[in-house]
Amino acid sequence: MSELESTWPLPGDDLARLPRPSSFELGEYALGLLPAAAAARVKAYLALHPHAAAEVALLQTYLAQGEPATQPAQGPLARLQTLVMTLLSAEGPEGAWAGARGAADAAVYQAGEWQVILNSDEDPQQPGRFVLAGLLLGPEATAQATATLLPAELPAVSAAAPLDEFGNFIVSGLLPGVYDLTLLAAAQAVELHIAGIAIGPT
Repeated sequence: MSELESTWPLPGDDLARLPRPSSFELGEYALGLLPAAAAARVKAYLALHPHAAAEVALLQTYLAQGEPATQPAQGPLARLQTLVMTLLSAEGPEGAWAGARGAADAAVYQAGEWQVILNSDEDPQQPGRFVLAGLLLGPEATAQATATLLPAELPAVSAAAPLDEFGNFIVSGLLPGVYDLTLLAAAQAVELHIAGIAIGPT
């Protein structure tokens, strides 16, 4: 069973339909700055969505180690930089993926010094489903980075994958549809967003 299937809400399970907290709310939760009621809602969401909980855990680890305890705490937006990536090209890249199967259909996104190359194809292990492969290129190594994919029409459902040391990631078992992608590079305190990724026939 794919990771996407494992997090699909069950009929009648109202808790599973909790809205995904914003990056700002997750940052404040990681810092312990949310009011009690809001913190309880985020905690309930994280209990049902282990991939989101893993993102928060990575952020908490970074925040705990990133600065000396004697320095005054900063707001979450000062610590976590959120960037919205824009589509540069839908043509095959000249570099890392040149000549790869399906590279001609690759899409290239960029925000600042960060670049993401995405390519989707049929999942050979699961007929009717698809695989999204990505490569994150940036100014630094992508240690402790994760990719989270959210269906645009059902954002409470997520599928996630870690990035390897070279910035590669693969999410498999995806149903056709339009997705939003979040890439969290915890070591660099950067969160990258790509909206409207069409996978398969839509």
